[in-house]
Amino acid sequence: MNKTLIVSVTVALVFLSILNSMLNQDAARIYNYVFTTIFPAVVVVLSAILYAKSQGELKLFLFALTISTSFDFLAELSWNILEISGFDVFPSIADLFWIVSYIPILWLTLRRLKIDIEFISLRDMILPIAVLWVLVFVQYPILVDIARSDMSVLEKAVSMAYPALDTTLLLLLCIVFVLYLKLRYRSYWLILIVAYAFATLGDLSFAYLESYGIYYTGSLPDVFFNLYYSTFVVGLLAVFGYEVRVVTLEDIEREKKRLEELYKRAKELQDILSLTNKMLRHDVLNNLQLILGYLELYRDVGDRMLIDKAIKAIENCSEYINRIRELERIVTDGELKPIDIGRVVKRILEKYNVMFDIDGNCIALANDAFESVVDNIISNAVKHGQTDRIDVKILKLNGECEIRIADYGKGIPHEIRDKVFDEEFKFGECAGIGLGLYIVKRLIEKYEGRIWIEDNEPSGTVFVIRLKSCSA
Repeated sequence: MNKTLIVSVTVALVFLSILNSMLNQDAARIYNYVFTTIFPAVVVVLSAILYAKSQGELKLFLFALTISTSFDFLAELSWNILEISGFDVFPSIADLFWIVSYIPILWLTLRRLKIDIEFISLRDMILPIAVLWVLVFVQYPILVDIARSDMSVLEKAVSMAYPALDTTLLLLLCIVFVLYLKLRYRSYWLILIVAYAFATLGDLSFAYLESYGIYYTGSLPDVFFNLYYSTFVVGLLAVFGYEVRVVTLEDIEREKKRLEELYKRAKELQDILSLTNKMLRHDVLNNLQLILGYLELYRDVGDRMLIDKAIKAIENCSEYINRIRELERIVTDGELKPIDIGRVVKRILEKYNVMFDIDGNCIALANDAFESVVDNIISNAVKHGQTDRIDVKILKLNGECEIRIADYGKGIPHEIRDKVFDEEFKFGECAGIGLGLYIVKRLIEKYEGRIWIEDNEPSGTVFVIRLKSCSA
């Protein structure tokens, strides 16, 4: 909505709010009846229309405001009817409606504070505490007078309810407003603060004027109550006159975590891309040059051993390509899901010509790339450890799946165990290209698990893997 129009509406509503103070008693009374019947209804209709067009946090805000002002409308209507009919009683049904009207806004505010409580700091409490001190200081004499009066228990309870609700609500609204001071969402809480500040001033001035017997229709309390409704009208028109997306602290924290995850994935992709590039440009290219050299030399000397060396270099190239495919799976495989560990282990072991035994089972959080983990460990045990038997024990411990893959081969010396998961670490004459266990470690880290090595008796190695478990 045009700013000039908003200013014009604001000036007009302020004038209408104070107009009754310029009229004589009879005219002011009639004016009050009209104003306090029409304007709450306008707020209800306006907030209900905007509620239907909103979503998310805006919808909750407008829902609470619609319900609250609906009770305000019922309170004003019943109060006017009682006054016109000459039934000037206290407390009345109007007081019940007014007290209930605080509940939706209190619910909205407490809900927001419950979500954002972790973001509240001591500095954020300076303004709310100052507001609380001022309200308690101003209201204390009134509360003392009420407590010492000869009113009934119900009359005292209702009389004290207004200052108590005003103080509580303004305190909570100030806390939320300070939290959202730098965000667009502050506009919504500012509407409520200004409106309920006018309501509080109305209640205070009414209580003081009544205590001295000088209240009359059209005096200061009525002006404040009129400004209360006018604030909602102006606020809704100003804030919702243009499209606004509400951003809460919860949204910011969620977006922060999303960006951190994206950064982590980007860094992971960068590392994998760098390693892949190195493998293609250095390792695969070197092997291709070796193959070319062996074949050219074979053409000259005819030594069959050169063909065997060329074949070995081709096999290395093939292994590099397979490892690149496994590296890709580290960052491209989908979300974690329940994986039947026993089934995966059995499927991999059946590919190798070794005896094996699988004891137990567990459902863990991983993905399809977990097959590469098991395959790399078993392949190392068979090809490099030269084991003829592998035993796998799977059990569930304290919410985790433990997978113990034991071989009976040569074993891994203690002095190199801290290095076997490093990129391109190689050991022994039968060493491969040195990426298998590096890929294993990266995948286990992706699953937020752990892996380590233990000795096996009487010989060999045990790879121990811990993953998060889940229900089958």
